[in-house]
Amino acid sequence: MNGYLEMTYQLPQIQEAAQWLLPHLGRHPHVAFSGEVGAGKTTLIKALAAAMGYEGLVDSPTFALVSDYDLPRATIHHIDLYRVKSYAELLDLGWEEYLETGNHVWVEWPETVPEAFHEGFVRVGLHLNHDTEGRRLTVALPSI
Repeated sequence: MNGYLEMTYQLPQIQEAAQWLLPHLGRHPHVAFSGEVGAGKTTLIKALAAAMGYEGLVDSPTFALVSDYDLPRATIHHIDLYRVKSYAELLDLGWEEYLETGNHVWVEWPETVPEAFHEGFVRVGLHLNHDTEGRRLTVALPSI
């Protein structure tokens, strides 16, 4: 990993957190979002998509597994691996094809299939402070 960044925010500041994070994602279209249930992974993805100009509905694809958001100059493939139990199941989903599109591939719950995530992924961690309801956002940037 090439760099490590961190910030804290309260949920009403989610747009500011997205604006802070977006430039760091710049040339890294593959992002893995980790955090406990309720930490705000989907909420942050909604804010990031909005910051990129997406005006449609962004919802957790827990049951559909993949949602696509088409922007004027980009597409985001939002993948939720919470229910995926194996690398073979991920491959059946079209994993390799998504990675080869050149589009943004934003993944929630990468820890369910850790072997699928190479060093080129940005690792975003969301940590909920249960006492204050604040969040700590950590970012590990790849070296490539």
